[in-house]
Amino acid sequence: MTDDERVARLGAELSGCGVQVNGAFQLWALDAHLSDSHLLRIATWADLEVVMVAGCPITDAGLALICCFRRLTSLDIGGTRITANAIAAADLPKTLTTFGLYELPLTDEAANHIGQLTDIQMLNCNGCRLSLQAFHRLAELLRLRSFEALGCPVPDEPWIQEMKLGVAITSFVLVVLASVVIAPIAFDALMGFDRSVQLAFDRLVFGVSLDEANAQLKSDPIRNSAECCLPQGHGFEVEFGRAERSTAIIYYLFKNGTNWYYCLGFDSKGLLVVKTQGHS
Repeated sequence: MTDDERVARLGAELSGCGVQVNGAFQLWALDAHLSDSHLLRIATWADLEVVMVAGCPITDAGLALICCFRRLTSLDIGGTRITANAIAAADLPKTLTTFGLYELPLTDEAANHIGQLTDIQMLNCNGCRLSLQAFHRLAELLRLRSFEALGCPVPDEPWIQEMKLGVAITSFVLVVLASVVIAPIAFDALMGFDRSVQLAFDRLVFGVSLDEANAQLKSDPIRNSAECCLPQGHGFEVEFGRAERSTAIIYYLFKNGTNWYYCLGFDSKGLLVVKTQGHS
């Protein structure tokens, strides 16, 4: 089956629920009407690599079906109806490198289970009400590069306290980039990072044009290339691999602050089919 045939068949299976299928191995359903019954229809599509179902009415049964996708590298289930007990018991794909769980209250057991995913590089636990024990377990992931945990109690360890740069905060976003850990206001001020642009990138849906992407990211690209043009390949092999397997023929690079980049790939029709991000 060709990539175009895969896209057509997958789209047909999920028609009517607001899902974007613009890549042969990816499913984008941010705030869509995708339900457990829709996932049941595609449970045999074991080679899906990117699944975004944040904000969908998916339950614990849906998580079990998602776990059938054993090649997943990126999964976002934030804002769904999935419970911590289901996460703690799930056979999560070991291939995951990006995992979004925002607004899902996580128990220590669930956090410990997630902590066994040794390839995780980016983790969003905003609003997950992590305990300090859960925070520690996840922060110890060896390949972790970005960890957001808004609402988590601030740990007392000097290696974190010293990085606050005197900024008083009551909620905490931990950002791990090249082993640097700082609070969000300090991080944003130091790096010129605009969190609203990051949110806009996260919410970019496949199928939009370059002009629409420019408008949402509030900027124009700084360069374009026939290949994925993130500034660094080491540590971002999954991002480059995703780009290589897409139908994109041209890529545009955007910059957020001093050292965070977004690379968007567009197909022959000028539609967004792949999103990657990273730093130099």
